[in-house]
Amino acid sequence: MNNKGFTLIELLATIVILGLVMGIATNGVISYINTSKKRSELLFVEKTSKLIDDYLSLKGSTLSIVTNNAYTFNKEYEDLREKEKKRTEEVTVNELESFNLSNIIDENLVDINDFINPSNKEKCLVINNTGEYINNPQIKVWKDTDFVYYYYADLSEDNTSCNISKENGIISNIPEKLCTQMSGNYDEGKCILS
Repeated sequence: MNNKGFTLIELLATIVILGLVMGIATNGVISYINTSKKRSELLFVEKTSKLIDDYLSLKGSTLSIVTNNAYTFNKEYEDLREKEKKRTEEVTVNELESFNLSNIIDENLVDINDFINPSNKEKCLVINNTGEYINNPQIKVWKDTDFVYYYYADLSEDNTSCNISKENGIISNIPEKLCTQMSGNYDEGKCILS
């Protein structure tokens, strides 16, 4: 008798091997997807930071000083005569009136339908039935005596509709030396204000 089929053990071994290969491949694909989502969210936050810079370039001079809270810190400059040397100068920083994230939309720097977190496809600014923005975070602004603008915005899941992760949600260009002067602390490269 000439049987040309597979035995039960051969079939089970083949199924186990295929299961292992599928498990390894699935794990790799899921890891790649999660990494790309984090990377795309980080790029979105960097784009939002650039939009804040653009808005301050356009409208920063119209923002008025709101408090008498002035901070001073030593700012480093490159010495124009000798590139390797740096000089420090004491700079005063004043708090300006804050603005909402929707102001960037209102100035047509970006369309509201394009302002979407790519990692989860959620709109960051949503308009309700009465035409008002929902979860419209404020951007705090300071200006130093060199007319450099510093800002702080929390775009994490608690403050916007787009559910940006807490690790990427804080956008700030406040230098460490200035942050230590302000009410708050300096944590992992970001100024956390109280």
